[in-house]
Amino acid sequence: MKLILSIFFSLISMNVLANSPTNESVEELLSLTSSREMIENINTRKFEHIYRTFKENIIIDESNAHMFDEYKKSYFSLIESELSWSKLKPYFVEAYSSIFTQSEINDIVTFYKTPAGEKMLNVTPVLMQKITVSVQSHTDVLIPKLNALQEKLMSDLKAQMESNLDSRL
Repeated sequence: MKLILSIFFSLISMNVLANSPTNESVEELLSLTSSREMIENINTRKFEHIYRTFKENIIIDESNAHMFDEYKKSYFSLIESELSWSKLKPYFVEAYSSIFTQSEINDIVTFYKTPAGEKMLNVTPVLMQKITVSVQSHTDVLIPKLNALQEKLMSDLKAQMESNLDSRL
């Protein structure tokens, strides 16, 4: 019985290993999808957001600009050391490898090399921007409704607490 179980688990392990994508194939997919550039853009946008927040809340002028310049150098140094592509790429490879088989990675890479796949890669940022704008406009309509619902809940809770107080007296 032990021999049968051992053979069974060995076959399952070999099948899992045979279906696991190679690091090279996942890295090719990451290259095609411009994952490195995406991470670098996210890091830059984070800094731009921080900068805008500073400008809105703190006056940056000639007297303190040098402090902000030092902050900017430190910020990007820290980002480079902790969130650089070289640090994050292994996480991407591991995540893709845990979800996709070698065959699926091959199919995705093949698709992205077709005209339709290339178009998908090229228009995805514009597509996501359009979707974000649409969702934001929908959210703008939803927020007042959510606020009204929250106000009703607060009013109902206050009324219930007052009623409970009155009944105790």
